[in-house]
Amino acid sequence: MEKIHTRAVEALEPFIHLAKTSSNSPPYLAGIITNATSSPNTFIFAELLDVPAIQSLRSPDTPAEYRNHLTLLEIFAWGTWEEYQTTPNLPQLSDKQAEKLRLLSLLTLATSHNPLTYAIAMKSLSLPNHAALESLVTKAIYSSLITARISPATTPAFIDVTSTAPLRDNGKDDAAM
Repeated sequence: MEKIHTRAVEALEPFIHLAKTSSNSPPYLAGIITNATSSPNTFIFAELLDVPAIQSLRSPDTPAEYRNHLTLLEIFAWGTWEEYQTTPNLPQLSDKQAEKLRLLSLLTLATSHNPLTYAIAMKSLSLPNHAALESLVTKAIYSSLITARISPATTPAFIDVTSTAPLRDNGKDDAAM
């Protein structure tokens, strides 16, 4: 699973480069965050959070709508779908972003619940039915984010995750603030 980490870092590099070398205007930086969190192969975000231009969005002089993009990036780095749902005034997620945040949240759930029951996963990820959960887990498996076995016929139905890709950042304490 180390290849996935390398691919994820390589996928983030263009966004880091843009943030370091281009305009520091809040709308432009918010666009970089939106594009990075929407990109199909980006699964880590701490390195982008480390860029001083991105951190400049934290300034009280930055309009709230752009500061909220920084909060959104922090949630993608180490937060969960539930945190996104309960944090007010965050930007609306595209379908791609919502799926990615759910995939990343699945990694977090898999490390704290093993086996991970369908009920816990569906509630935590706001998924409407078993088919949606199984589709998400299958995508995570084929994306090399997890190694798992889905057991829908057991009672309770569960996902037996045997390994997760080392992509989730440990938390705010590890990020440059």
